[in-house]
Amino acid sequence: MSVALRKDIVVRLPLALYARAKTISDGEYKTFTGFIRDLIVEKVGDRLTSEEMIEGVKASADFKAGKGVAWRKLKRG
Repeated sequence: MSVALRKDIVVRLPLALYARAKTISDGEYKTFTGFIRDLIVEKVGDRLTSEEMIEGVKASADFKAGKGVAWRKLKRG
């Protein structure tokens, strides 16, 4: 199975900030990427279409149900 990414974003964080954010994401049973995505959604809020909001909720539910895809299997670029 191959999954195409829509957009890659590289973010450099201080190690202490990364460690705190990773601890929070693990505590919420989210991937780090999902955690960052949720933070962006909170900031962007009502600027997302209803379809985009539904897609984000579904992706989160799928991950919690164990339907995630290993990042090494993702097609890039």
